[in-house]
Amino acid sequence: MPLQMKSDHKDAIVDILATRASLALLGTEQAFFQNLIASANLPVEYVRAVSGGFLGNADYDARRLLDFALGTKVNANDTKFTVLGSLIIALLKQKPSPDDARTLVAILVGYQLVLDQPTLQSIAAQYMVPLPAGAEATATYGPTIDWLGPASDVELQGFFRPEPPWLDVGFLKRAMRRAASVCRVELGAKSGTGFLVAPTLVLTNFHVLKEKADEDLQSSANKTLLRFGAFSLAKGDDEETGRSFKLAGEKIVAQSPIPELDFVLLRVEDKILKEESIQPAPLEQGVPASKSALNILHHPGGDVMKLSLSGNGITGVYQDKGIIQYVTAAAGGSSGSPCFDDDWKVVALHHAQKARSFGSIREGILMGSIHERIKQYLS
Repeated sequence: MPLQMKSDHKDAIVDILATRASLALLGTEQAFFQNLIASANLPVEYVRAVSGGFLGNADYDARRLLDFALGTKVNANDTKFTVLGSLIIALLKQKPSPDDARTLVAILVGYQLVLDQPTLQSIAAQYMVPLPAGAEATATYGPTIDWLGPASDVELQGFFRPEPPWLDVGFLKRAMRRAASVCRVELGAKSGTGFLVAPTLVLTNFHVLKEKADEDLQSSANKTLLRFGAFSLAKGDDEETGRSFKLAGEKIVAQSPIPELDFVLLRVEDKILKEESIQPAPLEQGVPASKSALNILHHPGGDVMKLSLSGNGITGVYQDKGIIQYVTAAAGGSSGSPCFDDDWKVVALHHAQKARSFGSIREGILMGSIHERIKQYLS
């Protein structure tokens, strides 16, 4: 039975193939498709079955190739991939535009076209795909939470519905785009998460830099390293992946201590401006609804970036207190993470977790409250 794929995702692949065929400097459009098949490491019989039927009409030829790939599941020459997976990998090697690359990789991951888990993880790291977070951690961390949501575990259990790892290819594609704005905040053995809110400004929790009274905020800022794109543990034995930046100039631009809004706004060195892929996350000043989705991009436990999903995770929104409470999975090291709605706008700054007998409860600071304090720096 052929692989089932949504029509809009088929159309996206056909459009990318046809566009590249039309622009290819290979003499003819047929040559583009023949070269693509040859570079995909497919069995000879597969190549013969499809390569002779290209007519020079880019749209027709692209759809014909896609239909063939969907009908022939596993690449017998490389069983780590489906046939379509091998073709997409070959297409990615041609360096498509960043948006086309995100589309192709989202389809690759969303439809599980890579059959070998280590290979999938390697591709995810290369293209900065935030893979699903594992089982939630139940430890308490961060400031004390005054829980205002469901009092009974039975009532709370309704918010812990498991979500499939990838709900939609478009959803994953947007997650990839937003993941570029998220960084691991490294202070020696301690770490947190932060995210870019302006070209040279990163937002994280105050308590990530100063959790105890005897800690000095400025001293912590002086040794802080921000690592964007940490999607795999290491390139080699000692080298961390991602792009790292120090703080510069007036390192601490704005702050609010733990009892208030628990945030600190940090200035990043100007060399980050040369990284076109690292763009600020869009901030949402509006208030999300209870029982709506909340998705977190974070570095739990100082690990590589993860994505936690929850279709109904918000248990309560308390605008008068400037907070939001939810059950979306997080862990130590997640402090300072951006909490996104399903439009991938930041609605809150994650800052605390409290263990309960049934799962854990979490709290963030509403972005609308923080925005009032930092808007003068964002222009």
